[in-house]
Amino acid sequence: MIRDNPSVRHLSYMLITVRIIRWLTGSAKKMGLSGRKINRIYEMAGLALEQFKILNLPDQFNKTFSEDGWIATGSMSVEIMQKALKFHHDGDKQAAEEVIMAWFNEDSITRFAINGSKRFSKEGMIRIHRWHQLQEALQLTLDERYWSAVPLILIVCDGFASDILGFSPFKKDADLTVFDSITGHPNSLPFLIKKITKGVQKTSSDELVFPLRHGILHGRSLGYANRTVCMKAWHLMIALIDWAEDRYTEEDRKKERNQTKKINFRDLAVKMSKFYSDRRILEAFEPRESSAPFVDGEMCINSPEYAVVKFLKYWRQRNYGKMAGYAVNLMKEPINSVAGEIRDMADFASLTHFEIRSVNQHAVAGAKVVVYLKGSVFERVIEGAFSVSVFRYTSEGEIAMPDDEGKWHVQQNFIYDFCNQRVLRDGQHEFYV
Repeated sequence: MIRDNPSVRHLSYMLITVRIIRWLTGSAKKMGLSGRKINRIYEMAGLALEQFKILNLPDQFNKTFSEDGWIATGSMSVEIMQKALKFHHDGDKQAAEEVIMAWFNEDSITRFAINGSKRFSKEGMIRIHRWHQLQEALQLTLDERYWSAVPLILIVCDGFASDILGFSPFKKDADLTVFDSITGHPNSLPFLIKKITKGVQKTSSDELVFPLRHGILHGRSLGYANRTVCMKAWHLMIALIDWAEDRYTEEDRKKERNQTKKINFRDLAVKMSKFYSDRRILEAFEPRESSAPFVDGEMCINSPEYAVVKFLKYWRQRNYGKMAGYAVNLMKEPINSVAGEIRDMADFASLTHFEIRSVNQHAVAGAKVVVYLKGSVFERVIEGAFSVSVFRYTSEGEIAMPDDEGKWHVQQNFIYDFCNQRVLRDGQHEFYV
């Protein structure tokens, strides 16, 4: 299968990681931890998963259409292959083939067949003549003069590929496979060549659906003058150019493959084990609710209430640098920058007293802490309850599971509520009066 190619297999391993990221960030959103960074990661993971869907597209296309003479190539439009597969899946095989054939228009043939052949053709008159052959074949195709167009395309295919191989690609048992290639995979061009080189023992005027090379060029197969055979001949020409491109760069890809660090299956197993362990923890999690009193010195260091107490103590001392160490910092800004932001927010407010009233740890890495604060803003006394959001992150800024090294961080926007005199009443913030 093409998906077993080294480059595709490497992307498949990446897919495992992306799926894990998508699931974890999705779980975080459900638990109310959906900050800007988490939302962005979730969206990007979703887009990546959409892109990963094309990993199986060449195999699906070949499985569906190769018997009819259509194969996946590097040049063929992904959108065209997807659209053709959809029509075929819906039972409209004729519409599916029409979608494929419609792609072989003047623009595609000029771009991928005529211009694409230039870099591989020999210099001098041979190159010029082959280019003119293709131009003539294109004009014959546009004029629907398939009697002349099909043999000419097949002649160019033979000469072009023979220059690359050193012998005819239509020779029996010619090796057309290429390392880590879509077109050079045994299920693609090599398979197509075998169908096209099917032996023809007697003359026939039956209408063809394949550009049978031996029968057409040796005058035995006479029913080839139709659009389907002509487009499949152009398909062969473009496939040979894609194949030539992959063949020319084959050694470079082999060297790159040898230099690339091999997938560490032990690490992959550990990662998957961690994923399923985290999943079990999330599914088994039970929320924790605690009410006052909270005794200073008896709180667990690895608890949301402890982080809130430290944050508020440093605020009371106006130690913005220490506050920054307990503040949420998803963008991983320098501590000095975070301290500066907190100073700008709280410098005209003073905190004189605080108490922890309740803790609701609603998620493994998220909690709501209700605090009673008393202080002043521009000499006006403010006191009341405020809701503080607290999250647990790793040092890399990722959501920390219970068995991860992590630390609780305080979402500092409650300072804004305090400074704007928005106290908490009946679970809702209201302006202080």
